[in-house]
Amino acid sequence: MGNKASSRVSVLTRTQASYEEERPETGPTLIRARKIISKYLRRIGKEANLDLCLDAYGFCYIPFKKFLIIIGVPEDCSDVLYFKTMVFDLDSASGISKLHKRVAAANLTEKPLGVRGSFLCLEGDEISLFFSTPIKGLSYRAMAESLEDFMQTAVRTNADLEAIR
Repeated sequence: MGNKASSRVSVLTRTQASYEEERPETGPTLIRARKIISKYLRRIGKEANLDLCLDAYGFCYIPFKKFLIIIGVPEDCSDVLYFKTMVFDLDSASGISKLHKRVAAANLTEKPLGVRGSFLCLEGDEISLFFSTPIKGLSYRAMAESLEDFMQTAVRTNADLEAIR
């Protein structure tokens, strides 16, 4: 997949195209869930001029500014869609001891961020932003708006964390 890095925060065009929303009303099977999300991703990609879809493992990677946005429908949790990206590397922060970094990062994980409620999580020496939502009842518009909010939240969160470096 040849995704090019995008500097746009918005993944939605501002025109209101008429289309019918597909909303899975029952808990989809893994194959069905991935087909629905791939369909939504292709549509988002078309609007953002990117080639997007889930790979055979249920993941899509979107290069965005200095982030790599990971979108997933994992095998072990086929009824959930998630977005994830690293927003800060603790290892590269200077002037703060490892213990203080870990305590500060742990304290950041309890507050929902963005409009849709993304969360920070500590993974080794990285602080990642994470968002998940059930696929059941998820419309294209809701997914696209959630992704846009997630991307904007990643940019703001990274800037906030960089400011305290």
